[in-house]
Amino acid sequence: MIHGFQRGAGETEDLAVERARESHRAIGGLDARAYLEMTHRAPYCSGFLPYPGLVSRIATILGTRSPLVADLGCGPGNLARLLLDRDTTLRVACVDLSSDMLEVAGLELGIHASSARSQLLQEDLQCPLSLSDVAIAVFKGTAHHLPDLDGALRNIRETLARRSVFLLHDFRRAGDLRTVLPFIEGLLALPEDDFAVCTRILGYVDSRRVSYTAGELISATRQAGLSLVTALVSPDEVVTVGASALNVRESRQLASAVSEAFAGLGFKPWKEAIHEQESVGLDAGAGGRGARGSACLVQS
Repeated sequence: MIHGFQRGAGETEDLAVERARESHRAIGGLDARAYLEMTHRAPYCSGFLPYPGLVSRIATILGTRSPLVADLGCGPGNLARLLLDRDTTLRVACVDLSSDMLEVAGLELGIHASSARSQLLQEDLQCPLSLSDVAIAVFKGTAHHLPDLDGALRNIRETLARRSVFLLHDFRRAGDLRTVLPFIEGLLALPEDDFAVCTRILGYVDSRRVSYTAGELISATRQAGLSLVTALVSPDEVVTVGASALNVRESRQLASAVSEAFAGLGFKPWKEAIHEQESVGLDAGAGGRGARGSACLVQS
């Protein structure tokens, strides 16, 4: 039974899901295949570009051979495919609640889908996860799907290896989500039961609040029991980086790698965030010692 979803009188769940799909299409929403096509186009696709090189650098910093990377809320699999294509030492677990998204992700991964280096897992981040010993957790574009972000991050924290890195990258509530999802206003206006299906089955915004503030995303990273290594903000997006059991030198290497990954691509919003905003208090090493470090302002 879909959480928060009510069927109409005499209606099977399959019929109710199809009714919600029709409502979703009627407002200009995208199914999983169309969503995949959208994510291959600008401006959405640019958000994936920092990750293949960055994840490889993080693996080097951790000194972990064949690290397990969790793509949490993997959607149609774009990021997982980029990671697997770029670095043959990585193992990638694709986790999503949406069966539609996972089906398309399997196609997007191509030959990687049948490889021992990848796995597709249909799991709810709001519940305990089956994964363990995750070296690098990538949580890109997923936080705005979750009404209980703190709970999800606690579940994710339980999957992480002793030495690990967590990357959260999401829309900022102060930004304009319509630039990425033009049908968002129609989606938020759906009846509650149709909205529940569109979000839980089709994989879209699961909270009518439409994402979190930059401050909330940073706070959630810390509340998960991770030391905040760095944080970046653009007008519409936020990146936070947490870690566990890294020393001060490794934490500095990680912060530099993240800044270079985003600034190096020449995206003006991220450059402004990195070079022009004030710094915030960060944790010196991922062992929990408080200190100040260079990052960008995260006030909303």
